[in-house]
Amino acid sequence: MHYSLNTLPLLCQSTSGDLFISCVQIYGHAEYSSVAILDFVFYWGHRILHTKWLYKHVHSVHHEYATPFGLTSEYAHPAEILFLGFATIIGPAVTGPHLVTLWLWMTLRVLETVEAHCGYHFPWSPSNFFPLYGGSDFHDYHHRLLYTKSGNYSSTFTYMDWIFGTDIGYRKLKALKRATVEDNIEQKKH
Repeated sequence: MHYSLNTLPLLCQSTSGDLFISCVQIYGHAEYSSVAILDFVFYWGHRILHTKWLYKHVHSVHHEYATPFGLTSEYAHPAEILFLGFATIIGPAVTGPHLVTLWLWMTLRVLETVEAHCGYHFPWSPSNFFPLYGGSDFHDYHHRLLYTKSGNYSSTFTYMDWIFGTDIGYRKLKALKRATVEDNIEQKKH
């Protein structure tokens, strides 16, 4: 049996256990879809903001902080807030989630962007638990390289940067840091 996502709030009010489980699964798929849509739209929107004219007139406001902290996640030109805010809301607009699910989505998005801008890699950071999650280390690299060629344009998960090769500098830097740490450990042994 197939239902439109817009009819789910009515269907999910049933007390039937099977129907409840089906609704949870469908809402879960809606959230996965929202993340995939967000990652795609945000990546391209953010990358476009790094073109010469848009960076100079719009996105440079957000990049005034080369070393960001949590509150700078929302510090941006009003046009950028509208532009990238569209990426956050387009997924739920397409999937039509329940109001509580939408609130949870928006709350998690704000927490995610604050965490990505906080400048710290905490033991409880999502990047320790989810493969391909960007986090603060990934986004700090983006802010340290100014202007249009910084790379690391992804919002939540980093696969778009990997697919389009815009994280090559970051991956090289991480490999260099790993090699340096391994060399230091090896030297301490001798």
